[in-house]
Amino acid sequence: MKRFLLIGMLLGLAAGPLGAVEYAAQLSEGGWSFRHDGEVCELRQSIPRYGEVRFSAERDRDLQLEVRPVHPLAAPGKGRMAMHPPVWRHDLSRRDLGVVPLLAGEVLTVLGRERALEVFYALETGHEVRLEHVGSAGEPVRVTLSPAGFRQVLADFRPCLDRPARLDFPVIRHWRVQFDFDEDRLRETARPTLERVLQRLRENPRTRLVLGGHADPQGERDYNRELSRGRAQSVRDWLAQRGIDPGRMEVRAFGESWPLEADSEEEASEEEVWARSRRVDLWWTLP
Repeated sequence: MKRFLLIGMLLGLAAGPLGAVEYAAQLSEGGWSFRHDGEVCELRQSIPRYGEVRFSAERDRDLQLEVRPVHPLAAPGKGRMAMHPPVWRHDLSRRDLGVVPLLAGEVLTVLGRERALEVFYALETGHEVRLEHVGSAGEPVRVTLSPAGFRQVLADFRPCLDRPARLDFPVIRHWRVQFDFDEDRLRETARPTLERVLQRLRENPRTRLVLGGHADPQGERDYNRELSRGRAQSVRDWLAQRGIDPGRMEVRAFGESWPLEADSEEEASEEEVWARSRRVDLWWTLP
């Protein structure tokens, strides 16, 4: 009897949280897919009934890892990641990857370059990566990322890791509001976007916002830098007036140094291109 109890205890430890709901990519369809559209490189793996995991690297933004669940959490929390050897790999060992912050909303968590690379290299060396957390209904959840097919797509993805990045933080979500020529006052049309940002910040009080102000190339460089700063400060002030702690918001003034191109390959006038650059980028990120 004691022998059976001991075996049961060992099996329970191997299975993780007692009664956890298990989600894992099927070996038959658990491969990773690569996508590149010129701006964004992505590696994706679908987890049936759970959601999707993505490595992404954009132009001007470094590598990050996102977990996007089908059923978002109603409140933020914490989870834990670890790398495990698959049952057929006796040459590998387990290693804890630490606590990860969890968010309310369509993105469960985002890991910046350093931690994303830990997961990246774990999968590259053949490990499974497990994420354990409490689900939307209060149930313990364990999600397993499979290494199946990961190395087959690395040759396509690796060049994306070497691109220079302007942003030194992971981005959960990105919004943008436009401004009129030589103005730092908010347009009325910016309000719906700012309301969505306000909601996300209220739902996730431990997150922060980086506000990048920009200007078109008309005018002196110093003037444009201050104009871009004023635009970012206008966004910060609007959110602060509605209860968001200014300490959660960082203003960055890019001036004319980060212009945007036209929306499509169709010809755009010089003024249309300049108008796109009169903006504030709102990057939602973690502490």
